[in-house]
Amino acid sequence: MESIGKRSCMMGFFGQGWEVWSWPVKLIANLKTSVWIPKTMDTHDLTLFTNDIVFRPEIVKISYAHPLFELEERAFAPIDFPGCFLIYDVNASTDLEMIVSFKPELNLMWPGAIGGQYCHWSDSLNGFLISEPTDSFSAIVRSVGAIKYSKEGDHAFSDNPHTFKLHVSRGVNRFVVSIVGGAMGKKACQELLKIEEGLDQEIEKANEHYRNYSSSTLRIETPDEELNEFFEWGKLSMLKGLIENPNLGEGLIAGVGPSGKSTRAGFAWFFAGDASINSLSICGFNDVETVKKSLAFYFSFQNEEGRIPHEISQSHGFIDWFNKYKGFAFLHADTTAWFLLACANYVLHTGDTKFVEEYREKILKALKFYDSLCDETGLIVNYRAGLGALEISDFRRSKYEIYTSGIYLAAMKKLERVFERMGEEEVCRELREKIEKVETSIERFFWDEVKGSYFLSINASDQLFPYLTPWPAFPISFGVLDPDRSKRSMRKMLRSDVMTRWGARSIDVCEHYDPINYNLGSVWYFINGFVAKAAYETDHILEGWQIVKAALRAFSEENSTHLSELFSGDVFAPIITAVPHQLFSVGPILWSVMEGTFGLEVDAFEKILRFRPRVPIHWERFVIDNLKVADSTVRIEFVRKGKSFEYRFKNLSRKPIKVTFEPKKPRFGEIVAETPFEFVLEDEFSVRYNLQGIDYALEYTNLKFGLSNAKPAILSEIKSENSFRLECENVNDSVIYFFCPEGFAVRTEPDLTVSRLDDFLYRVETTGTKNLKITFRKI
Repeated sequence: MESIGKRSCMMGFFGQGWEVWSWPVKLIANLKTSVWIPKTMDTHDLTLFTNDIVFRPEIVKISYAHPLFELEERAFAPIDFPGCFLIYDVNASTDLEMIVSFKPELNLMWPGAIGGQYCHWSDSLNGFLISEPTDSFSAIVRSVGAIKYSKEGDHAFSDNPHTFKLHVSRGVNRFVVSIVGGAMGKKACQELLKIEEGLDQEIEKANEHYRNYSSSTLRIETPDEELNEFFEWGKLSMLKGLIENPNLGEGLIAGVGPSGKSTRAGFAWFFAGDASINSLSICGFNDVETVKKSLAFYFSFQNEEGRIPHEISQSHGFIDWFNKYKGFAFLHADTTAWFLLACANYVLHTGDTKFVEEYREKILKALKFYDSLCDETGLIVNYRAGLGALEISDFRRSKYEIYTSGIYLAAMKKLERVFERMGEEEVCRELREKIEKVETSIERFFWDEVKGSYFLSINASDQLFPYLTPWPAFPISFGVLDPDRSKRSMRKMLRSDVMTRWGARSIDVCEHYDPINYNLGSVWYFINGFVAKAAYETDHILEGWQIVKAALRAFSEENSTHLSELFSGDVFAPIITAVPHQLFSVGPILWSVMEGTFGLEVDAFEKILRFRPRVPIHWERFVIDNLKVADSTVRIEFVRKGKSFEYRFKNLSRKPIKVTFEPKKPRFGEIVAETPFEFVLEDEFSVRYNLQGIDYALEYTNLKFGLSNAKPAILSEIKSENSFRLECENVNDSVIYFFCPEGFAVRTEPDLTVSRLDDFLYRVETTGTKNLKITFRKI
């Protein structure tokens, strides 16, 4: 559970207490509330009476019900304020005492530290003042009318909590517990309490902020409620990663999670690679200003070599991060490549030539940084450059890696398009030379023709990493590898024991597999976003949707409005040490929905929208609204009636753009038209077409991937003048959809219930059936 603003955060696991941060300072931990009932002489933790938990963008609301009282608790972090609040509304039929307890911390985020902290009660404040001898950091925990209930001494930061109590009179009561402070002195800290008078207005301000954000960004409406909900919360998940540090300014952090006894708040500090990855989706749903801020933020920390830092602690400014902790700061080889790709993607999406002009030298410097880390093959030498795909295990120090060099290749190809549009022919020529060399080397080193797949890495002895992993999906998702090999490699990956029904494992089930290992067995939705996009890119449309759908279900099951960092490879459950709100678990899934499922690609320079919809076969309607293409706003609506399809395009700005439209058949991704067709969209335009013949598709609703002998397979298609027969095997617990023209009768062996959803669409559930024959015969 969390409520997070730009400058503060309140978070915790239910029943384990709240912790409060005012970036970059951890103010308190283990904030809990209990109630003493004089009538029954009982004391209980409030969580015992939990009735409901509601997550809203601006607050977390918990309702409690007891035979003698009803209580509502709201956790709130304002949009732009160094502090958080618990608001209690109580309706009691008897007098009560609420007891508020917490552990004072007042410490810097990892790896910083503060010494000499003390905490004492202040009658004038009705609460505790926490500070230290230099008066550089302080915090106040208080509530109007509170009475000290703690025996702790001023300097005794023991495991026993500091407490105060609030008297609850019979009837309706409201109490506000304020936790404010951070990197400031005591006087400035006390000034913060003035906000209490306008707290309701602050809540409404936050509510309006999130409403406006939702309405001003890309919106979708589909028959899949899980997708609709995920998309809206996913956008807010990205927004809440944009925080403001008093020393460093605004930037995107990687994730948020309770720190427990440590001062590591999940990954609530700055990671350039994570921010760059998430920028793909943030650009996609139109929040280009956040992306621009993030890129400018990380450019400001580029070193003299041209390298972009992997991570920056929020305590930088209080500690010498880049000198004393440079092992962390520049740990990864892939970070600068991701950052260059993000820069190019932003410019192509917005047409922001001023950005290129302003940062031209820094972009070229970052490209030049890799020159010293590549050998004659053009590939990045990982044991020189740093870590790539793997952070642990004996395999982490490879010579070459398809992941790192693949992202480098994708970045250069996008940058070539940018500099071509800027008229920089010499830069383009140099990029083309590098691109050609890297393309050739990737195909030479990482492809195994016998096994029909790309592999992750080459070691120092020039041996190919022999285990199947999802990492080749990263360059495949950007379409930079050989198309035929990409398709074969994805087919291998998607039909292997890499896959579970909740997503792709980080390695296949081999002797090194461990379901809870960070790199060798767990399921990351960060990785799965790129696997889904690669599946769409190689026309494995059904599998692409299945992976997206698995992430949607994980989001829905978790019911926290976020997605955890990683899940077990054996059991559908988050790993205990996983960060609960990891931005790049959500960002790549959003990206794969926008560019994979809906097939949206924007080129603002040329004012072109490329539209390749690959939506699930059973959808009858969807709407894409507020899609930005250069300075135009576009709405797309899809309607299916039987086997008739219609796409309606509307340019709300009436500033002409070009649309390249590639509609796809539901089955196996064949293009309906022989070639894509283009049209100029200035006002409204509609495209209508019909499907002929019989088309079918599996939706892997409960399909258990993971065993090579348990995959669904089409054994045969037998066609004649008057009938069509389909034989399938291993379709246990699946759903099959069919488009069938009018005038046919449908029969299955064994005899199953065939549901007719409309004039042309049929549905068959295969529960308990291993093999299936379906016959369509003309009546």
